[in-house]
Order: sequence, then structure tokens, then C-alpha cells
Amino acid sequence: KSFFTYLNEYRVNIICKQLIDSKKTVSELAYNSGYESLPFFYRQFKKFKGVTPISFRTTYSTLK
Repeated sequence: KSFFTYLNEYRVNIICKQLIDSKKTVSELAYNSGYESLPFFYRQFKKFKGVTPISFRTTYSTLK
């Protein structure tokens, strides 16, 4: 893996935990994690998780 692939995967995993545990908006979590562009963040999230951040939150918050 390249450094940037690893970094983006790590950021996405951190955001996943925060999506489940907090009520912060997706954009707030993305910007706080170092993403400067929401479209880029959404592409990276979907690349690693296969779903959008909102779908991820909806799926896992109902399981809690």
C-alpha cells in the first residue's frame, strides 16, 4: 500500500467509529479528520467501505 492509501484508509476507519458513536455531521467529521474536500472524502469512504457515510451511519446506528 502506498502511504496515501494507508492514510485515507486509516482516516475512514476513525470516521466510521465516530459516525456510530457521535451525533456530529459527516462534513464535520471529514474536515476534523483532515479532508479538505467533501467530494474526495465521499469517494474515499465509498472506495474503502462500499457505502456512503450516511448509509453506513444509518445501518450501524440501528444495530446499536
